[in-house]
Amino acid sequence: MWDIAERHLGDGARFTEIQDLNLGRPQADGAALSDSHWIYPGWTLLLPADAEGLNPSPPVEPAAPIQPTPSEVVVETGDSLWKLAEEHLGNGDRYTEIYAANAGKPQPDGGALTHPNLIEPGWLLDLPVDDTSNPAGAPPAADPVEAPTAERRTPSAAPPTAPAAKALSPTASPTPTAAPKSVTDTGERPSGDSIDASSRAPLFVGLTALAAAGVVGELSRRRHLQHRARRVGESIPMPPTDSEPAAVEQTLRHASTPVTLVQLKVALQNIDTRCYTAERDLPRITAISLDEHTMTLHLQGDDPEPVPPFSAAGSRWTAATSEIVDDPPIEDAHRSEPYPALVPLGHTDDATVLLNLEAAGTLSIIGDNQAADDVLRALAVEIITSDLTGRIALVTDESLAELAGAFEPARMHSTPDHTRTRRARAEAIAAALDHSGLADTLEARSDRILEDTWLPVIYLEQTPSPLLTNEPWTGSVLVTRAPTDGWTLTVHSDGTAVLDPLSITLYAQRLSAADLKHVTSLLLTAQPPVVAGLGTSQRPEGRGTYSPDARDTVQAMREASSAHAMATQRLEGRIRVNLLGPIQIDGLAKPESTPPPRATELLVYLALRRTATGHELDEVFWPGKRDVTGTRNTFVYRTRQLVGDDALPTIRRGEPLRVTDDVLTDWAIFQELTAAALATDDERLENLTAAMELVRGRPFLGIDDAHYGWAENDIQVMVSAIADTAHLLARIHHEAGRYAEAIQVATHGLLAEPLSTLLQRDAIDAADARGDHEESSRLRARFASRLAELDPDAEL
Repeated sequence: MWDIAERHLGDGARFTEIQDLNLGRPQADGAALSDSHWIYPGWTLLLPADAEGLNPSPPVEPAAPIQPTPSEVVVETGDSLWKLAEEHLGNGDRYTEIYAANAGKPQPDGGALTHPNLIEPGWLLDLPVDDTSNPAGAPPAADPVEAPTAERRTPSAAPPTAPAAKALSPTASPTPTAAPKSVTDTGERPSGDSIDASSRAPLFVGLTALAAAGVVGELSRRRHLQHRARRVGESIPMPPTDSEPAAVEQTLRHASTPVTLVQLKVALQNIDTRCYTAERDLPRITAISLDEHTMTLHLQGDDPEPVPPFSAAGSRWTAATSEIVDDPPIEDAHRSEPYPALVPLGHTDDATVLLNLEAAGTLSIIGDNQAADDVLRALAVEIITSDLTGRIALVTDESLAELAGAFEPARMHSTPDHTRTRRARAEAIAAALDHSGLADTLEARSDRILEDTWLPVIYLEQTPSPLLTNEPWTGSVLVTRAPTDGWTLTVHSDGTAVLDPLSITLYAQRLSAADLKHVTSLLLTAQPPVVAGLGTSQRPEGRGTYSPDARDTVQAMREASSAHAMATQRLEGRIRVNLLGPIQIDGLAKPESTPPPRATELLVYLALRRTATGHELDEVFWPGKRDVTGTRNTFVYRTRQLVGDDALPTIRRGEPLRVTDDVLTDWAIFQELTAAALATDDERLENLTAAMELVRGRPFLGIDDAHYGWAENDIQVMVSAIADTAHLLARIHHEAGRYAEAIQVATHGLLAEPLSTLLQRDAIDAADARGDHEESSRLRARFASRLAELDPDAEL
């Protein structure tokens, strides 16, 4: 984006304007611009109105109507894979066969099937054909990969993650509260049919997909900052691959959402800007329900004058999720965080429910003690990790002291008694509001005054303290396990819950004590150390963060490579799996066709691991699922059709699946070239240069967030190796006086890890040595901007 801004806007620093216009906009490949700032060939970006040198877009030809073949079915509103399997195959359990036959297949709207729960009206799905009717065209019923004995499921049992029973189309009229069931004011347990387990959206370690995305986002943010402090030859700390925390992280990474946290945050900020421009107060949002097609804002009272892209119906504003995704961020440097206490609470039949804790003021979580404690833990993790609540403070009692230890005290801390500080804060904010003639903090936020009252402090307690309830929008929120006069979430032992006074019945997200320990362990492992800024005149002593001497760097890398010896393989092969950037596969039998995404993922996994048992594949690709042998064998079959029997041989029962030396990776070539460069001074420059030429961006760039969770350790190891190799090559160029080449290599390495202090210093030092102070200042500004996005308090 920097290069595009320089070319079309005359100033690379204006890349933030391009970012704001395109953040979250869907692209032709199904991806979208995110906070990582990576862009891909073939994307179309919106530019500011004063952009120059643009080519006009060709007219879009209208798509011809698509007619299904006898072995295809058109998805209609309300369909699910389970329903289609029942109607066309006679057994809902066979939904996995429809998924296996269509995963990754391009659809008329440009999308593709990537999750059994996510299908869209208008899609064309292939139906499995029985061997008796089409013996030549159907895949084999089973590939003899080792697998545990399948358990027989009773006919009445629902699939492990059955698709949602109903999804609203973008043009459909939304039902009240996104179809939650109403309950009586007594808060009695709802009837058994109020929440159907077979239609309930999946949870991930007990968290909603939005909450899971918040934890994953926080881990990614921390790991970028860890790379900033990483020493030459080191890898950042990661949970052991066979540990419980690693399994929890992989499960969290399987979550996918119809609207990302970034897109949801932009939508809320745009509401703020449009309301302020229209000289009206912010709407009093009490809750949000979000399904595949509709985002509904539940308001405190009727508000018939919505802001775009919402439409009003009584006390609800609604908009299609496609409109939310397509609505670009509005430039507004003075806007606030309009709803900083929005947290996912759980699911109704077909929607995720987010609760605005500020609207409640006080929330009591009561009912079954264990279930209520689990809900409290889930809320604590969501509050402290979500980008929606990224700036507010969380104060807890000592029951969550271990989690608090994973954060800076200003963000989260625990205390035996918070009643005095809570009372003092309430009195101070009340006095400030009264002095300004304001009713509450939402009005202050709407008028953009009293900025220190905008962001609330949330007090959360498992052990009730002397009760002091908080009123709505008063700058403080109390979440307690004690009954109060405020809002109440009554949770039952099976996770069903009733939220009063909104009368919403839902399945609450829950986090067990054991899983909280695993999440806390992940956060502690990813805790970034303090880093000296680039502006400091002091260099770390010894083998510190920065190694300016090429010889020292070679020695450090040699020590690391001997400590982490890698298995070698023959570096010649017909098929090359390229991972050092967007995933590309060269040498397929039909290079013009696009491989199905999950078949590609399986090939990538095998190319890195070389062998895998059936049980291992099941745990990696379908964790927690039963009876996936048929699905797995279909994927293996389809992958073998792509690469051939010589690359992925058929096996005998009990043998592990394996790829031959016909399959290699650019990562293996990179390692071989780097090892040769470290072994001898001869051709060191040539080998390092060849290794860096393999790097096209961050490893695994552009992968679907819901897949490749197993590759996180591999990605971090690759990033560290690329940064070290680029650093060594940059130092060699610098010491030879080739400062332009040093800058080029350093910035190339920053494609893999933009926060690497090693490479940032290499680029700036080379610019200074070259006497190009303008380039040095530009680089510093660029690096500072990237750092501020992840840690506003850090100094470059």
